[in-house]
Amino acid sequence: MSDPQKSYKYTVSPQAYILPLLHAARHLTTVLGIFLGQVSSSEILIAEAIPLIHNYTSLSIMTEIALEMAEVYAEDKGMKVIGMYLAQESGTGLGRVGERVLGAIRERFVGAFAMVVGSPSGSVDRKAEEGIGGRREARHDRYPIHR
Repeated sequence: MSDPQKSYKYTVSPQAYILPLLHAARHLTTVLGIFLGQVSSSEILIAEAIPLIHNYTSLSIMTEIALEMAEVYAEDKGMKVIGMYLAQESGTGLGRVGERVLGAIRERFVGAFAMVVGSPSGSVDRKAEEGIGGRREARHDRYPIHR
């Protein structure tokens, strides 16, 4: 366990920085993900971001399972879960659910942090995401998933 009074220098890789922004831009709902990284005596390297869920309303069993799976993945890569990101459809800050997720992460690593991804008013063109007559069309072909 880490010293709660300890101060760390955080370094973010480009991949870990951009993924939360892309996750929030892709899903115009609330999105949640975690950061994986490596911890040294005074520095935390944030190496990877993993999107967990979008369009949630509470801390569900799916969120808990996703956190556990991410923790196993991190251990396999020689890293640990060191933080989370959240972008909300409405409101500011982490909110109740975000605070609970951050608390769960801090139980394992006291130096955990949260990044709130904001979208300034008007920066997301929601009209472009809607079809004719205000009906939202599924456009999954724009972002194909490669496995």
